[in-house]
Amino acid sequence: MTPLKGMLTALISSKSFKEAVGQLLITLDHAKDDNISDLIIACSRRFIEVYGVDVGNLATGAAGNSRQVAGLLLRAYAQAEDDGSRSEVLDILDELLLHGAYGVEELVDATERG
Repeated sequence: MTPLKGMLTALISSKSFKEAVGQLLITLDHAKDDNISDLIIACSRRFIEVYGVDVGNLATGAAGNSRQVAGLLLRAYAQAEDDGSRSEVLDILDELLLHGAYGVEELVDATERG
């Protein structure tokens, strides 16, 4: 993932993010690197910036991606090396929950029980 990190960072901030988000989430999910939390955090922030309240609207594709974003955030939390990064992940999860992001509450609840 390291050789692709610059390209993925550029994609996250580009105008093409919306069209690429599905594949980008799959790419991050399948990444074998030990720590890609910075990419996950950047992608999740951009996801909320682009889709906002649509993350909870089942009529949109954003709702379908919300659970995958939350799963990646939980991975980033586990990989976080400091309290600041963990706090940032929790803030993003809170934003998703406040927007009623589809499937996120259930995923968080399942993680708490696990």
